[in-house]
Amino acid sequence: MNSLSALHPHILHYWPDDHTLQTQTGLMWGQLLQYGAPYYQGLPLMYPLHWTLHDILSADWPSVTTGLAGRYPRDTVLGLSITDGHGITTKAGGRVMKNVTGYDVCRLMVGSHHSLATITEVILKLTTLPKAFYGYWFGCASATQALTLCNTLLTHRREALWACETVSSSTSKGPKKFQVFVLSTEPLPADGFHTATTELLPYEAALQTAAQLSGFGWEVNTAGLSPNPSPETLSGILAVSFGTVAFAAHRLEECLAESDFSNYQWQCRPAAGLLLFSASLPHKTSVTQWETAFNNLLEGFPELQTTPKQASLRITQWPPSLTNAVNALHLPSPNTPEAHYYQSLKHLYDPNNLLQSPHLPLHLLNVPVA
Repeated sequence: MNSLSALHPHILHYWPDDHTLQTQTGLMWGQLLQYGAPYYQGLPLMYPLHWTLHDILSADWPSVTTGLAGRYPRDTVLGLSITDGHGITTKAGGRVMKNVTGYDVCRLMVGSHHSLATITEVILKLTTLPKAFYGYWFGCASATQALTLCNTLLTHRREALWACETVSSSTSKGPKKFQVFVLSTEPLPADGFHTATTELLPYEAALQTAAQLSGFGWEVNTAGLSPNPSPETLSGILAVSFGTVAFAAHRLEECLAESDFSNYQWQCRPAAGLLLFSASLPHKTSVTQWETAFNNLLEGFPELQTTPKQASLRITQWPPSLTNAVNALHLPSPNTPEAHYYQSLKHLYDPNNLLQSPHLPLHLLNVPVA
């Protein structure tokens, strides 16, 4: 235990030689970074400093480093303690993976939005962090140029990259913008990558930008992780196969543009096969207009309708007028094995449905618990 223990009472044990940390989930991300800094240890993920482990683990939220230096929060969890709907505390996993047998309850709980049980403590596997980062913004003339630059960087500089993604935004008050953000442990060579619109970010600004991009589409309030405060916004994550992510990004841009959204932005994270987007329509838009725009977006991705599905869509925020449409998208048919499986889990961990979350990857509000 190091000298920062008194400043972070959430942290229960720290074993620097084993790169292992046991903590309560109320610990903020910035505190975790500060605690491991003397040993250059932490998680290969980046988030806004005020997010808590409780928030991050509940959503298993992908970081800007997902697919490169890091993966998902669930991949860093060795063990955890949960409190279920009965108020009973249960432990799963442990400090050493060889001591763990049976079903991996940790992966079941991380990402369940605390709908089955609340994660109260966690044992994390840390990694050694780089001592230097270099951040870059590349301005591009089109989505094609930005996506091609990402592909070039991933092909030739992948080992040094912690983040590489295309960021696009369009507003009713200005032209579309296409940029590429890169976070690297080594400076990029001027030949072949730098352009007239390349901006080298200072160290702190580079890390802050990475954290902001990781938090795209979400904010944290006193009630925990929740969508951005604007109620008239549609946000989601589209997961596609790695070889088709650039093609999917082009289709997403076309669908958002053709659906009359007044403002929209998207991020393409090619190393993770993820597309994150957020879009809004003018204030006081009718239910019919919202449903039309939403259906146009879905029709642009027929992979969502194939069996088995070749892509998955998770809506993380939606306006009230789209509640029925989003529920229909997330909700399995009541008589499918998938629905019965989640019903049985809910009955096991939360029989009184006390821990319901409106942002489940698979919505259960309309699935009766046996």
